[in-house]
This record gives sequence, C-alpha cells and structure tokens, in this order.
Amino acid sequence: MAHRKIPLSRLSLELSDRYGATAPGYRKLYMLAMDGRLRTEMVNGRHYVPEANLPAIAADLGLVPAAEVSTPARVAVEHAA
Repeated sequence: MAHRKIPLSRLSLELSDRYGATAPGYRKLYMLAMDGRLRTEMVNGRHYVPEANLPAIAADLGLVPAAEVSTPARVAVEHAA
C-alpha cells in the first residue's frame, strides 16, 4: 500500500478541511519548511508531506480536529445535557 504524500502547496487546504479554517497559509508553511520546523520530503524539486504526519503537524500548529471544535450550537447542547 502506497503512502499518500500531500504537496506543500495543498497542505493548507488539507489542514483546513480536517482541522478548521484556522490553518496557516502556504507562505507560512513554506517558511516553516525552509526553516526546518516543518519536515518535508523533496521529490523532483517539490516539497511533500506524508499524510500520516498531518496529526503531528496540526498539533505543532495548535490545530484541533474539526470534530472537536465547539460551535455555539454544540456548546448549548453540551450545557443542556
């Protein structure tokens, strides 16, 4: 089974889809990669991130999975219970 690799140019979108709209943009992620604070794999001159690394990257960026994000309606239901 091949491991999926996400191009750095799509990483912000992947993080936004999985962890909410607060994901950093491409430029910030690129700078983190250039500073060595975001590990990427180079393939034909392009940066890729293994999909398996997304939870660790999200945690490093302080992102919470979308299922755990509280919305006003969800908070009201939780308080009513």
